[in-house]
Amino acid sequence: MRGPRRLLAVGVAAAAAACHSAHPVYSPSLATPGRTLRVAFGATQDVLLVGPGGGDSLRAEGVARIEGRLLSVSGDTLRLRVDRAYSADGRSFQLPNGATGSVIRDADTRMDERRVSAGRTTALVAGVAAGAFLLLLAAALAAIADGVD
Repeated sequence: MRGPRRLLAVGVAAAAAACHSAHPVYSPSLATPGRTLRVAFGATQDVLLVGPGGGDSLRAEGVARIEGRLLSVSGDTLRLRVDRAYSADGRSFQLPNGATGSVIRDADTRMDERRVSAGRTTALVAGVAAGAFLLLLAAALAAIADGVD
């Protein structure tokens, strides 16, 4: 039973990811607070992360990419609730849950905003509906064929 559950979980995760797409954000002022951002630095940065409620702090050194929910923007400074941070070689930093951090965007920083894609979501729903219809049709035809014998 473990295999089908794991397969279902992977399928649901893949379907959820398929409904989103990344859109470049060319200026911090165009970023939407509350949305998920992926910020990739041209040169690695050190980021000070603070735990929830001003708790424990962590200095993440050599951050190449950071992902999280945008809390606020002030000029070129972005304040994020950080979900993930990665080094240049792809290693993930261990972060306290709910940590916040501020990053400064420079000319070499790339920002992408994660948004729901209406087209992808529609295609996914249509594909699932068509697959379910074909399965029902195959089951009905098999039942009819069994009844004929």
